Order: sequence, then C-alpha cells, then structure tokens
Amino acid sequence: MSESRLEQMLKDSISDFLVDELEDHLSGEKLESAKQMLSKKIVTEDDIDELKESLESLSDELPEDFIDYLWEEVDEIEDDVEWAASDKGKEIISINRWSDQFYDEFRSMDEFNEVMIGGHTEQSTILVAGEVNQESDIQKLKDYVASKNPPLEVMWKVKVIK
Repeated sequence: MSESRLEQMLKDSISDFLVDELEDHLSGEKLESAKQMLSKKIVTEDDIDELKESLESLSDELPEDFIDYLWEEVDEIEDDVEWAASDKGKEIISINRWSDQFYDEFRSMDEFNEVMIGGHTEQSTILVAGEVNQESDIQKLKDYVASKNPPLEVMWKVKVIK
C-alpha cells in the first residue's frame, strides 16, 4: 500500500540539503559514511538511536551550528516516529490511507465542497463534517461514504446551509 499524504508529511530522514552540505565539511570515506548514515529512512526507535550515535560520532568534525541543525531535525524525526507508532497515530494513518483512495473523486464532487472527512481528534471514529446545500445531499453523502467501506464508525456533523 502506498503512503498517504499524511505519511508523506511525516519527517523520516535528515533533509537532503543538510546531507549535501556535509560535502562542505567532510571528504573521502568519512563523507560517504556520514552521507549514508544521515540519509537513512528512520522508521523505528532503534533507527533513531543509530542516527543519534551517528551524530555524536560526527560532532567533533562538524561546525557547532551545523550539528545544531541536524539535532533539530533528529528531534522532529523522533517526534514523528513516536506519534506514528502510537495508537492514535496508527489510527489516523489508517483513516488517511482509507480516505486517500477516493480523495480526488470526493474533491471533484461540487455538492461536497464544504465537507471534510478525517479522523476525530478525541474519539476512535471517522468524522464527516461541514455543510451541504440541500437535505438530499446529506443522504447522498452518507451513501457515498458507506460505499467506501469506512474502517471505523462514522460520526456525522453535516448540516444544510440555510
């Protein structure tokens, strides 16, 4: 299954421009080794620990401000990896994978321009919220969402614009 748009936004590696900037500070085998270590996609807590060890090993060879930028990225990566591994993160990712399958189709339906579909922030449900122009659009929306086999219960917060 391909990554959802949400997963693509999660930080899982050091930015390419920072990896490329290593060339300004290192050379030869040390450069290649550092590039390989810092280019790795981070998925697990063990990956984070490895990345941190790599940065520690480079700290004496790189300027302090450059190391600081790298550590900021590591912190962001760690936050995103921890969130994605949490129960809520897994649930939201699952909902986004589900909705990404029909996102373009849904967005092309003019009667649902003011409707959003996503995970509820506090409950384990899918939230469908917004406004439609007429009462019949609510049933059409319910039928549409049901046809997509939602992975969780759906909470409806859709009203007719008066």
